[in-house]
Amino acid sequence: FTVEIRGKIPVLKIDEDHLSDYNKMLHYYNVLLLWLLLYCCSCQCAYHRTSVLLVAASLSSSAAAPAHHHEAAAGGLVSYDLKSCSNFRGFHRKWHRTFPPVSTSSMSIHNYDASSDPLKAMQIIHDSFAFCNKFLPAELVSQLLAFPFDPEAPSFLIIRNLPMDKHIPPTPFKKTVFDTEGQDAKVPIAETWLLGISRLLGHLTSPPSMGGAGRTSLIRSITQNPLDKGVILPMHRDYPRQCVSEIMAAEPEIFILMGVRSDEANTCTVVMDNRKLLQLLPRNDVKLLQEHKIVMTFQVPGSGNEEQKENTYVPMGSPFYSIDPSDETMITLFDLPNSKATSPDGGDDVVQAYDRLQKIAFENGERISLGPGDMLIINNGRLVHGRTAFDPHSEVGGDSRWLIKSYVTNTLLKPTGTDGSVGLVDYPSFYAEVQVGGKV
Repeated sequence: FTVEIRGKIPVLKIDEDHLSDYNKMLHYYNVLLLWLLLYCCSCQCAYHRTSVLLVAASLSSSAAAPAHHHEAAAGGLVSYDLKSCSNFRGFHRKWHRTFPPVSTSSMSIHNYDASSDPLKAMQIIHDSFAFCNKFLPAELVSQLLAFPFDPEAPSFLIIRNLPMDKHIPPTPFKKTVFDTEGQDAKVPIAETWLLGISRLLGHLTSPPSMGGAGRTSLIRSITQNPLDKGVILPMHRDYPRQCVSEIMAAEPEIFILMGVRSDEANTCTVVMDNRKLLQLLPRNDVKLLQEHKIVMTFQVPGSGNEEQKENTYVPMGSPFYSIDPSDETMITLFDLPNSKATSPDGGDDVVQAYDRLQKIAFENGERISLGPGDMLIINNGRLVHGRTAFDPHSEVGGDSRWLIKSYVTNTLLKPTGTDGSVGLVDYPSFYAEVQVGGKV
């Protein structure tokens, strides 16, 4: 190739007949770097027909600098790193134009109430979906669309380095894990991603414990509370239908965790694929857990203190098979801190098998740290998850770890033009309540 300066514009002339040989020697990126250097020196912004060949080769359309995709074996880690993805050029400018600040009386991504006006909340979700879909790589969109339905899909996906809010408010302070106060802190760009990608996977749903009004009925802040210090969150499924069918009409099939702020202790979410977990279990334990039900009990707060020496436990949910008798890949763990497993018909042998199942899942699960802009998408029926311990000396609120969470289902809403046998409630709705007598 030759370099020619026309006025102040650098022009690279390439002999196309020898381009393939040149690629073998210098990997034409070197030529692009040289052109950029000359471009900067000339202080001009222009293209020339002979340089388009080089630019197009490495920066063609929106596929320039594609997402880095890493995929492991079945049950393993599948991740997309979007840090170098050129699709996000001008993202913040376009977001602010699409979702401008509005007064507190208006309904927008900045301020909406899914409980009092579900139809307007649906529109905000759809706006978020339309916006996010403009920026995501096509390969990732295809993977997300298949994720809820494809039996060969992974049980979890990781997306890293999505564009985030430039200002992150202090982490909300929560007194307990189910506390809905103090959740007014907003990260609207992160919430746009959460709503938009949730809609790509299905319909958002609101389990009973989400509580609150406004945004908090769809988006829940996951933060450290004073009772969490130094405590591991045991492996479990969220709202497993085997345990909570008396209060929930449908188990959320998918949920999403998105990082807003990480902590210095690098606290991790732990995920364990059911198929992988099953391979690690002693076959005798599998047999015991398929034949005998577990009843989880929860320690009453305040019991076991100096005045009341013995701990008081109450049942937590319905009895369940930890390993489904008809499908051994359906594994249910339903533990919380201060919970204890019992087995009225199986005794200590079954409880010990359950405890081994819990221990094997936690010790062999994938540790995933979520930083700002990182997203973990979980198939709730195909894996169990937990959390490593928070630093016992860490402060609550402020700069502590902060995730936001949403739940997704594809079985909640009734399609129009059908006999009503599919789905549970009419559009628009985000939850189905079980009433006395089992009616939805």
